[in-house]
Amino acid sequence: MSEVPATTRQLLSAPLPQIIEKLGVSIAQAQMALDQNSVQIAQELSTSEVEIGGETYNLLSLGFLPSFYAFTEATVEAKLSFSMTESTETSINVGAQIGINYGVFMAAASVSVGYARKFSV
Repeated sequence: MSEVPATTRQLLSAPLPQIIEKLGVSIAQAQMALDQNSVQIAQELSTSEVEIGGETYNLLSLGFLPSFYAFTEATVEAKLSFSMTESTETSINVGAQIGINYGVFMAAASVSVGYARKFSV
C-alpha cells in the first residue's frame, strides 16, 4: 500500500490555527509585561522626590512619564517545501546455454528476478 496518501494527510493537518493562536497569546502576554513595567516605572517616578527652591516634588509631578510601548504588527513567516517520490522497479534476466561436446548434450538456464520499491519524502 502506498505511503503517499498518509504523508499527504499529515502535511495537510499542519497546526496552522494553533500557530496563529500561540502568536496572539504570546503578543498579549508580552504586551501585559510591557504595561506592567511602565506602571512600575510610573510608581517609582511618583516616589522619587527632588527638592527645588525649598519645595519637594516627585518626578511624576514634574512631568517625567514612563514610556508605554505597544505592539502594532506581528508577522509569522513559514516556508514549506517537500517532494514525494514513489517508484517500483522489476527486472528479469533470463539466460540459457547449450553445449554439445563428444555426444554429450548439456543445457543450463539461469533466471534472475529483482524487485525494488522506493519511497522518499
